[in-house]
Amino acid sequence: MDRRKSTNTSANILYLEFAEQMTVFANTGCNKLTGQAILREDYISIDINNSDVASCSAKQQNVDLLLS
Repeated sequence: MDRRKSTNTSANILYLEFAEQMTVFANTGCNKLTGQAILREDYISIDINNSDVASCSAKQQNVDLLLS
């Protein structure tokens, strides 16, 4: 399955998957993101390198802000 094409039908669910070579796939219910996870001493950071830009509801935009 191509995760970048997967859809999330619920605006209340954040889909986040860590794949091989620390690749990250995310679906916020409105936008889809891909990036690279970086392990730090006390936390994980994610560099977003590709994202869709869609017109989202205010609730969905708040989910997107969690990842930025």
